[in-house]
Amino acid sequence: MQAAQAQPELTLTGIMISDAEKTEITAYFAEFPEVIAQGSNTQEAKKNLLEAFRIMLEFKQSELEDDEHEEGDLLITKESFNLSIS
Repeated sequence: MQAAQAQPELTLTGIMISDAEKTEITAYFAEFPEVIAQGSNTQEAKKNLLEAFRIMLEFKQSELEDDEHEEGDLLITKESFNLSIS
């Protein structure tokens, strides 16, 4: 019997920015500043940020559905990697 394969882990740095009255929190990951979310409190901003990141990953993965394709003179091959960062 094979042991269950560990899920890849990735630790990201969340940045939270609030206005002076803390009525709205803007959140993004330092490593992925293009993924931005907002919330009325820190908990909601974190939840929305994780959802935005999940959607971004799904979109990027769907862009790479083909295992191999050509672009001009280039052959582009897709390969999956499991990433675990300590």
